[in-house]
Amino acid sequence: MSGPELQANAIWTALHDFPLRSAAGWLSILLILALALLAPAATARFGTLGGLWALLLGGAAWSLSAQLAFDAGTVLDYSDPLLGLAVGPSAR
Repeated sequence: MSGPELQANAIWTALHDFPLRSAAGWLSILLILALALLAPAATARFGTLGGLWALLLGGAAWSLSAQLAFDAGTVLDYSDPLLGLAVGPSAR
């Protein structure tokens, strides 16, 4: 977003009683762990190709879930769970 658009959105949010709220801290930790374990668990169960599909679908599902939560007024950490998803297969 450009500067004026960012400021306009901030003003709109303030005028509407700050409808955005942060998710609980424990939820972020739980999501990081769940996504970090997704690909290794799928690889152990379905092989390398299954682990790759789990990695791709898990990232897409997380992106969609974060956007839907934001649309509902809850801000989730976006990059930390994706980092867990990316690092999870290397921990195997």
